[in-house]
Amino acid sequence: MVWFLAGALAGALCAAAGVVAGRDPVVSPAAQPEVTETTSPAAADGDSAGNVLGNTEIVPTALTQEFGEIRLEYELIGLGGSTPSAVPTTWTMRTTTGETLETNVSSDESRVAIFRPETEMTVDDIESITVTGYAVRSPQHYQITLSLDGDPVTLVDGTTVAVRRVLEQRSLTYVQLAVEHGEEAPLGSNLLLAVPVLIPLDEGFEEAALATTAAGFASPQFRFRGERLPDDLAIEVESAVWDQGPADLRIDLTGTR
Repeated sequence: MVWFLAGALAGALCAAAGVVAGRDPVVSPAAQPEVTETTSPAAADGDSAGNVLGNTEIVPTALTQEFGEIRLEYELIGLGGSTPSAVPTTWTMRTTTGETLETNVSSDESRVAIFRPETEMTVDDIESITVTGYAVRSPQHYQITLSLDGDPVTLVDGTTVAVRRVLEQRSLTYVQLAVEHGEEAPLGSNLLLAVPVLIPLDEGFEEAALATTAAGFASPQFRFRGERLPDDLAIEVESAVWDQGPADLRIDLTGTR
């Protein structure tokens, strides 16, 4: 009963016949979740020596020029066998002619910085490449309560969750959720967008497929088997937020060109 909530997830519900009830929620101001447990690692030091941000080492693997682009490929390795928590987000490249180029990563899973110079150049024309911004992932674990009336709850990462519709069938009930990533979501895009995981804590819930809305978006849902659906749903949330900060970390490019 673990659900990955992403507004662009594709999925379909095998909606069986025999739906006897369906109701839309009443929109009300977002309620703040009750945080029962939060784990936040120490923020990364953006001015660390070497190719290190916090507990994360940036290891360049290739520096190439292709189709007018300069590409720096790299790996992120956690120090001491730990899981890397810091992610470089913005980069600056300086050329031997004094030109400065800036770029940012496409997502927190990206492992390449791509620069697009306006004039023709090669990797030999690069004076330096510097990480100028980073983010640190802070896991969040807490519980929320969702009302069947449809009152929205705003998660720590800015995502809003609410009960969208209840579909009662002969032997089971589907509880469909509405999920929206608001302006407070990290960077307002897929970049550093932590996908929340919702785990129902009430007895009687089972797995179910995603339901496709009229707009074509997937609606996460729970399936309930029992005598009476609870008025409020107790849900455990596993998510993360990203703490962002400036950096001034010149990357050692030895052996990449």
